[in-house]
Amino acid sequence: MNCNPGDSEGVLTVLSPTQERRVNTQIIKRCMMDPNLLIFAIGCLIIVISVFILIKNQQLDYTNEIEESDYLQEQLRRITMTTENDLQNQINEIKEEVHLIREDIQLVYSLTQSVKPTTDRDSEAKDQEESFSQLLNYKIFAEKNGDIINLLKLGEHPQAIAKKQNKSVREVEMIMKLIK
Repeated sequence: MNCNPGDSEGVLTVLSPTQERRVNTQIIKRCMMDPNLLIFAIGCLIIVISVFILIKNQQLDYTNEIEESDYLQEQLRRITMTTENDLQNQINEIKEEVHLIREDIQLVYSLTQSVKPTTDRDSEAKDQEESFSQLLNYKIFAEKNGDIINLLKLGEHPQAIAKKQNKSVREVEMIMKLIK
């Protein structure tokens, strides 16, 4: 089918406006009826729709990937914060333990300094060991009987202390003698 105006080739004819409209309408109808043009138009429409769907799906994929990466970053931040808090707590515990160890070392050092040095090294070592153990024993004794010692310092009578502490009078008197 020919989509050109007029049926014959090479002939030029002058048409009135109504005839021209009819010819144009006929041309449009012939062109619309042409199966090749119809298939071409449907193919173009399918391609445009397919490209539009592909672009839309890719945008959704990128959006999903961005949301997933944001979620993973938030999870990583939470894990990092938790780990940092745990490590900080452990560091604080270690600092407290080091502080206690320092205090114990200072106590031991002061106790060893309070021991009188002698000229004989062997007797000096034995005296230091004995006085150190005596000081440690005295410290333990003072801790166990701290309540009784405090009451004695306040001037309480041994009988009253024995009643308050549920101890015997002899025991309180022995502690009093050991303190002096």
